[in-house]
Amino acid sequence: MLETINDIDWANLEHAYGSAEDVPELITALTSEDTETRKNAQRLLYIGPFHQGTVTSSLPYVVRFMIELLEHPAIPDKVWIIRYLARTCEACNECIEIDLDSIPIFARKYVFSDDKGESKSVVQLCQELSNGQHIFTKLMNADFIDIRISSLVLLVRLKCRDSTFKDSVAQLLLFESDENIRAALVFCLGIMITYSDSSYLLVVKEIAGSLNESLFVRLAASIALIHVLG
Repeated sequence: MLETINDIDWANLEHAYGSAEDVPELITALTSEDTETRKNAQRLLYIGPFHQGTVTSSLPYVVRFMIELLEHPAIPDKVWIIRYLARTCEACNECIEIDLDSIPIFARKYVFSDDKGESKSVVQLCQELSNGQHIFTKLMNADFIDIRISSLVLLVRLKCRDSTFKDSVAQLLLFESDENIRAALVFCLGIMITYSDSSYLLVVKEIAGSLNESLFVRLAASIALIHVLG
């Protein structure tokens, strides 16, 4: 685990406070048995590599090794790691739908950065996240509900990287029995589809109207329908 972490030239990477030389130690600290050690590392990984949502040059590598940690069953605080990764998805430009015509030409330079270094880091970040999709999908079968729901949120934020993800969510709905997970699945399916996705829309409609579903699941499906038909 983390065997290649020192192969990265961290000294030539940056976070919000300078050189990223301290980052390998912080990532390794996420595996500690001591709660306070992990909490301190988590705090510093937010205010350094991902300071206020900024994609620093070290962040793609942080993401790479966090994904590696998720592959190991005994890693603590997996929900925190998954949520961190989900937050980084917000920086993936390809995953954000923007109506360019609604942005005045004079203002576009403030919306889209010309910083080539940051742009390169964002592209790399999105690729690292894409590389981990099979692991995130596997976590949807974890024993703990918090891990499964957090993984679903992460996958939904990455849906633009995988056009088949709607199929995966629909398939999971066929076999999932936990009402919390079913509610999350049907809601997420609803926010991923459009009116033209008739087969998926039918699934959501059937769940919303089914007396075999709990009120909680039917409510989630109804909210999803409002989003689609809006």
